[in-house]
Amino acid sequence: MPWWWPFGGPEEPEAAARLVEEARGLLDADDVDGARAKLDAARRAAPSFAMATLERAELALFEEDDPPGALRLLESLRRSKGELSAEDAAYALWVEAEALAAQGALERALELHDRALARWPDDAWHQAGRGQRLFFLARFDEAAPLLERAVKTLEARGTEDPETLYVLACVRERQRRLPDADRLFERAADLDPDDHPAPIRLPRKEYDRAVEEALDSLTDEVKARLENVVVRTEDLPEEAMLRETGHEPLLMGLYDGVHIGEEVEADARRTARPPTITLYRRNIEKNAEDSEGVIEQIRVTVLHEVGHHLGYDEDGLDRIGLA
Repeated sequence: MPWWWPFGGPEEPEAAARLVEEARGLLDADDVDGARAKLDAARRAAPSFAMATLERAELALFEEDDPPGALRLLESLRRSKGELSAEDAAYALWVEAEALAAQGALERALELHDRALARWPDDAWHQAGRGQRLFFLARFDEAAPLLERAVKTLEARGTEDPETLYVLACVRERQRRLPDADRLFERAADLDPDDHPAPIRLPRKEYDRAVEEALDSLTDEVKARLENVVVRTEDLPEEAMLRETGHEPLLMGLYDGVHIGEEVEADARRTARPPTITLYRRNIEKNAEDSEGVIEQIRVTVLHEVGHHLGYDEDGLDRIGLA
């Protein structure tokens, strides 16, 4: 046995099961460190006790914000050939898909949801997960029915998921079903106000004034470089643009044009459209806790896109505090 083996004999699944239950209780009490220690001890007590590894992967993803660590744990779960019920096997695939999505591997996450739904077509979490992945790939028409079905299935079980409600609200915005969207945003905020706050709707006059103030705050030198730049507002990014560029649907601003200092042939410059900064109002309103926060987010977004016009890439913007 390894030197760290705590029980001095063969695997002890009963001890591992007890430690997992204790870990759940510690998580309920927000003791993440204690839960981690219990789950690690459970895995040592019985390496083939699958639930210990699955719950340790869940903790790595959702409590430690460590998607690579979660994926490593799930790979070790597969190697151990530990047994899981059908319900837990579906959940393991969902955790893996969430970990992949957190790393930006949306297509790979979709494959896992598809595999799960082929076996368990009524699994609400995989319906929701697949809908969320499709939304962030700007495949809105495909996302809508999956998210709707997931919400209804979860409601029938007496529960709700704030992330699913929030993403469905974003889809409703794109369908121009704005009252429905706002009701869903409110439901998500009631469940999870920290991670899914309801958007703050700023009156258009105040919004336009905030944009003007952000532009007025620039130095005269920078203003001179913006003479030919168009600054405009749209509600949301266009689906075709998102598909073409790979930007995510919650994008708050976009610069389109030639950067200052960029080498471009004279003919191309003459025929090019004027440089344009587009602000996406409804997405900006999703990123603030109050009206003052919306105004600040407008300022930050304007400065970010002006920075792109001046030739800064994302790393450069990060260095000057505008990422």
